Amino acid sequence: MTLAQFAIAVGAGTKWVQNAAAALGRTLPYTEDEARRLGLTRVIQGVAGMPLQRAWELAGEALEAGSRQRVLAESTDASVRVTVDVARYLASFAARLAAARREQPQRRGRPARHAKDPIAAAREYGIDISLLQSNLLRTPEERLRIAGANAEFARRFRGLATK
Repeated sequence: MTLAQFAIAVGAGTKWVQNAAAALGRTLPYTEDEARRLGLTRVIQGVAGMPLQRAWELAGEALEAGSRQRVLAESTDASVRVTVDVARYLASFAARLAAARREQPQRRGRPARHAKDPIAAAREYGIDISLLQSNLLRTPEERLRIAGANAEFARRFRGLATK
């Protein structure tokens, strides 16, 4: 998976992914599991406003819990709770992952120019190449002799045109 595909799966921009990896002190392999966890980390951090490191830990715990709801944080009197509906998150992650897999990585440099077969291009353009092909079957000496005869004909024709 490329960085661009990984970022799409996470639901963030490439710069956010790189900055998050640096803030976590990790080198993230661009795998599906890492994208799943970092994506949930991003959601937890954004909604709960907690530090990235703590959101990373809670995301790991929530994903280990499986497909049920997971309470991430709770106030001492239980009046405030942060819960994650893991099954719902996994469904939205699956959609982002599918979009990431459809994303074609960009190639570096200028796009390659796909050269057509010149003979096929000439035929498409409407040029009759049968004379060219038959001339290529001749030896170089024969081609020179014919070219000399054609040059002599052109000289005589020019002479007639000026009179």
